[in-house]
Amino acid sequence: MRIFLMANFALMVLVSGCSYKVDKTGGADLLLSGQPLTFSVIRDSIIAPNCFQCHLGSGGQGGLDLSTYSSLVSNQLFIAGNPEQSDIFVQVNTGQMPFGGAKLPAADIQAIHDWIEQGAPQN
Repeated sequence: MRIFLMANFALMVLVSGCSYKVDKTGGADLLLSGQPLTFSVIRDSIIAPNCFQCHLGSGGQGGLDLSTYSSLVSNQLFIAGNPEQSDIFVQVNTGQMPFGGAKLPAADIQAIHDWIEQGAPQN
C-alpha cells in the first residue's frame, strides 16, 4: 500500500509539473470563438483532458505520447490537409478512442477535423 501511495504521489508531482494548461472549454467553444486552430489549442482543449490519462510522456500506452507535435508527426497520426486519412481523426470519429470511454463530443471531433484540414499547424 505504501508503495502504491508513493507511486501515486510521484505521478501527481510529475504531471502537475508539466507545462500543459488543460482548457476544458472543448471544441464547441473553439469553433465558435474563431480562434485559430493550432496544435497547442487542440492539445490543451481536447487532447489533454481526454487522452493524457493514457497517452502522456514516453510511458504512454502503446508507446504513444500525444503531448507534443513532434510525437504526432513521428507516429504519423495525421496527414495535413486530409483528416479522413489521418489516424487521430479516424480513431476519435469512429469512437475507437478514447478507449473504454465515451465518444468525444461532435464539436471536439469537428475541431480536430478542421485543424487537420487546415494543414495541422503547430502554433
